[in-house]
Amino acid sequence: MINRQSISAALSPRLRYGLAGICVVLAFNSWLDGRDHYAQLEAEYQSVLKREARLRADLADPSLAASATKAKTRLGAAEARLEHADTLGQAQARAQDLLSDDLQRAGFTQFKVAVDAPEIVHDDKALAAAAAPATKAEEDTLPPDIRRVTVKVSAEFNETNLYKLLTAWSGRAPLTTVVSLKTHLPSWEAVVQVHYIVSETPAAATGSADTVKNAASQVTTRGERL
Repeated sequence: MINRQSISAALSPRLRYGLAGICVVLAFNSWLDGRDHYAQLEAEYQSVLKREARLRADLADPSLAASATKAKTRLGAAEARLEHADTLGQAQARAQDLLSDDLQRAGFTQFKVAVDAPEIVHDDKALAAAAAPATKAEEDTLPPDIRRVTVKVSAEFNETNLYKLLTAWSGRAPLTTVVSLKTHLPSWEAVVQVHYIVSETPAAATGSADTVKNAASQVTTRGERL
C-alpha cells in the first residue's frame, strides 16, 4: 500500500517547486479577479451615489414645483380644447359640419369639405391609430380615446377670407391643426385635423367600422358647396 511518505519521497524537489509555483499563480490570479470585481462594484456604487445626489438636488429645487404646476396648467388648457363624441362617426360628422360653417363665416361661397374614412381594422392597436393618419410614427403617441379626424378642405382663393379662416382655427375648441396648406390659383386646398375625445370603446369601434366608413362618404357629399 502506497502511503504519504512514499509519495513524498517519489517527488523530486523540482516537481515540488513546480506545483508550489502553480498554486501561487492560481492564487494570484484569483486575487486579481477579486480586485477587479471589487473595483467595478465600487465604481457602480459611486455612480449610484452621484445620481442620487443629483436627484436630491433636483427635488430640492423650488423651480421644479413651479414647472410641474405650469405643465399641469398647460395640460388642462389643452384638454379644455377637446370636445367629446360618443363614436368616431359622430366625431367625423361634427368635424365636417364645423369646418363647413367656418368656411361660410370666413366668407367662402364655393368650397368642398371631405372627411377621410378610416380603414377597417380588427385589432386594438391598429384601431387606436385608425383616426390618426399622421405620416410620422413619433406623432402617433396620443391616448387611445383621443382621435384625430382628418378633413380635406378646398375653396376659391381669397387672401382676406383665408386669413379669417386660419385665425378662427388657431385657438378654438375643438383643437384644430393644419397639416398642410397649398395654393393652386385660383383655388387653395388644405389637410386639417380636428381632435375629439371619443367615448366609443375599441371593441365597439371595431364592430362599427363599416358604418363609420359609409357615414364618412355621406358627409363628404353633403360637404360640397358649388
